[in-house]
Amino acid sequence: DTSLDEVRISHGEFNQRELADTVNTEHRNRLAVAGWREHALGLPTLAYTVDVAHAHALAEAFRADGVKAQAVSGETPTEERRQILEAYRQRRIDVVCNCMILTEGTDLPLTECILHAKPTKSATLYAQITGRGLRIHPGKTRCIVLDLVDVAKRHSLQAAPVLYGLPPGLVTKGDDLRVIEGELDAISEKYPGLVASQL
Repeated sequence: DTSLDEVRISHGEFNQRELADTVNTEHRNRLAVAGWREHALGLPTLAYTVDVAHAHALAEAFRADGVKAQAVSGETPTEERRQILEAYRQRRIDVVCNCMILTEGTDLPLTECILHAKPTKSATLYAQITGRGLRIHPGKTRCIVLDLVDVAKRHSLQAAPVLYGLPPGLVTKGDDLRVIEGELDAISEKYPGLVASQL
């Protein structure tokens, strides 16, 4: 129920200050926590936020709900950041909310949930962020992707099905994307002229 229509676009991306004013609200942060509780309770989670203040506000919303959460950003002193990430690796922290610090090159393979709280128009950034949860780890069988950006279809943002080569607007209703991919491949073989987006 959050409109980004009034958020200006600069160099192909949302204006970060205006985006933060729109997205970093108590209501939306509570919804993020509720969504996490419903779909990913107890899973090691990396949450991606618009700015530093949003990272801290979202971490506080989790803590207020009894969840072990911390925030990290470029402003976090190196040693403190190291301690937070080590506590996450040891499962003493459930959720790490971050602002552009745990994207490309981050290796936290125990991560089983990615929480997108930062709308972006960049398919590359979406893939980098989502990829932080797709690393293989002993005992890990899944990665839950919680997309709270509200605009995935409307603003042509990438969504998890796209990572499997599926149509961006596909509604999976929790079904396994690998199964859906196989079903669409079978249909394409049977009906070669049919495009997946027509289904």
